[in-house]
Parts: sequence; structure tokens; C-alpha cells
Amino acid sequence: MESLDAKKFGGYDVYFLQEHSDKYECPICIMALCKPILTKCGHRLCLSCSEEMRKRNNGVLVCPLDNTILKPEETFRDKAIERDILQLKVMCNNFLKKCQWTGELKAINSHLGSCEYEEVKCLNEQCTTSILRKELSDHMETKCIYRLINCQHCNQKILFCEKQNHLESCECLPLYCVNQCGMKILRKEISSHIIDSCANTIIFCQYFSIGCNFKGMRKEQGTHVNSSTQNHLLMAISKVVALENKIMINEEEITSLKNEMEMRKKQDTQVDSLTQNQFLTTSKMIELENKILLIEKEMNTKMTISNNEKIYLPEEYIDDDYNNDNNNDEDNNDYNNDYNDDYNDQNEDYNEDYDENHNEDYNEDYNEDYNDDYNNDCNDYNDDCNDDFNNDNEDYDEDYNDDYNNDYNNDNDD
Repeated sequence: MESLDAKKFGGYDVYFLQEHSDKYECPICIMALCKPILTKCGHRLCLSCSEEMRKRNNGVLVCPLDNTILKPEETFRDKAIERDILQLKVMCNNFLKKCQWTGELKAINSHLGSCEYEEVKCLNEQCTTSILRKELSDHMETKCIYRLINCQHCNQKILFCEKQNHLESCECLPLYCVNQCGMKILRKEISSHIIDSCANTIIFCQYFSIGCNFKGMRKEQGTHVNSSTQNHLLMAISKVVALENKIMINEEEITSLKNEMEMRKKQDTQVDSLTQNQFLTTSKMIELENKILLIEKEMNTKMTISNNEKIYLPEEYIDDDYNNDNNNDEDNNDYNNDYNDDYNDQNEDYNEDYDENHNEDYNEDYNEDYNDDYNNDCNDYNDDCNDDFNNDNEDYDEDYNDDYNNDYNNDNDD
């Protein structure tokens, strides 16, 4: 029940032990005055009743007894009457529910805050039940469906109304084994029980890895092992022999792989050496070609100079000049022969140096074939170069002599 001070407006709604005087009664709510005010016309009203009347009359307070219009400053609190009213004897509002309390009006709110017969709401948040205060404790402990209880299996706190749902998933609830072995196991341990210890679980023989195909209940495994000892022994011997053979095969494969790796390493070494030698050979060939190009350039320069020169001599020197020209031809032949000899000597020196520096790195078979091919190629190249050079010299000499003779004869005719 609400406290008396919590009402929106009106006087004290209580049960007095004796009838009170009319001067203590509000003419608006017809109840004992609550916080009484005295008007200029001598009448008393509840403070809340006067404020409610003023609000309903658009801010104007009219005395309900003589219709006097009252301004705010024409009313004031009547403390003397308020003290008299608060000292009046009253009964508890719950006296019909057998509450025996009586006391002054000013003490009733304090009493109602602890009255055993006052209706209160259950303290559990989801519960909407209202009960007498004296029954609240029992309701919350034994009757409220939203009370907290401890699960008897896992000791977890749950709502009473959710107990059944909790038991359907509680990990600590004892259950009978699904294999009907007769044992009760906690729900969380059923899987490990079935896998590790249930007597009715179907499992393979412990010697399955060596070839035994027996499959039966765990409780039958002992009888099977005792009756099949000889068979298990033979299976074990066969397994050991097979493993030994496999080990031998693996060892042979390992040895073969090691040998193959050694051969691969030797081949890689030979390939690296060959690659290096080919690089050196290529460098030497490029060097030789550069020398040949240089010599040819010099020869072409000399030939160009000779072709551009024209000699005009008196008649008395013609015979001598002709002889000198013939001598120059012999000098050119000598120069060509010297050049060829030098070139051949350089090739021979190069071949000797190359053989001394690199033949040790090759296998005997490879070196013989490679050197023969290389020497043959070099000799062929040198022969071709010498032939081309000699032919060019002969052609040059013939052309030079023909031109010279023609020019000489023309000069003589002139």
C-alpha cells in the first residue's frame, strides 16, 4: 500500500480509534486534513486539495464553503491543527488482515514500512506476485518459480523454472550407458567410458596390427586371446620377417641412391670444368681473330697506298725502276712467308699452352677427342687463312704489275 504522503491529493485515509472533530476534516475530500491551510474566511483545507482546485479553476482558488475567491497570499499553513491531527490515535491500515498495531497518526508511515501484513512485490526481478511481507521469505525460498537454486549434480546456480531444461544438458547428470552395460556414468564421461572401458563396446582384437581380424565385445577379448595364442604368434613371426625384408630393400635403395649422388657430383664437377675451359678457349679464339683482323687492316692500308702512287721517270731510269719493282714483289712474298710462319708459330704455342694448362682437368677419353677436334679445326682454319692470304697477295701482285706495265707503256708512247 502507498504511504499516506505519496498520494496526489487529499487528506489522511486512515482508521481512527475515535471519531475526530469536524475542524479536522477537509470540506473537499471529506478526510482528515493533511498539511492543512487556513483561509482568510476562517476555513481549513488540505494543501493538496487547494492546489488541485486552483489548477482546475485556471489558477483561481474559491472557498468551497462560502465561495470566497482567495488569492495565494490570503492562505497560510496551520501548524497548530496539523500537530493535533498527527497526535490522533489510529489503527494499522491492515487491521482487516489481523494486524493489531495502534498508534499516533505521525507514526503510521514508519509502521507500514515494516508491517508484516503489508502487501509487497516479490523481490525476484521477473516475478510479479504480490504477497504479505511475513510470507515473502518463504515465497522466495520455496514457492517463487524465479528463485535461484543450485543444481544437485553440477552445483551451478539456475532458475527453478529452468531446472528441467538444465537437466537435459547438465554435464554432471548420471545416465545409464547406452550400450546397456548396467553402469551409470556422468553425461560428460559417457564418450570416454564407451571408448575406453565399456564391457559391451565392439572393438578389434589387440593384435589387429599383425593381421588378426577378430571383432567383438570388450568383455570377449580375454577369451579370444587365450584361445588364439598360436595364431597370434605365427602372425607376429610373419610380420617380423616382412619387416626384415622391407628393411633390406630400403637399405639397398639407400645404397643405390648414395652411388647415384656420387656419380651426379662427379658429372657436375666435369661439367663445371668443361664450361670453364670452353670459356677460356673462346677467349683465345677471339684474341686470335682480333690479331688477324689487325694484320689484315695493316696489309689493306699498305695495298691502298701502293695503288694510289704513280711514278713518272725519265727514260734513262725506266729499266732501273722496273727492276726495283720486281725486287719489291720479292719483298712482299718474303713478308707473306714470314707472316705465315709467325702465325703458325703462334697457333702452335697457343695449342701447347692450352694443352699444358687444361688437359689435366678432363677425362682421358674426353681430352683426346676434344684436343683432336680442336687441333684439326685450328689447322684447317690456319690453312684457310694462309691460302686466302697467299691468293690475295698473288692477285695483288698480278694486278699491280699489270697496272704498272700499262702505265709505263703509256708513258713511253707519250
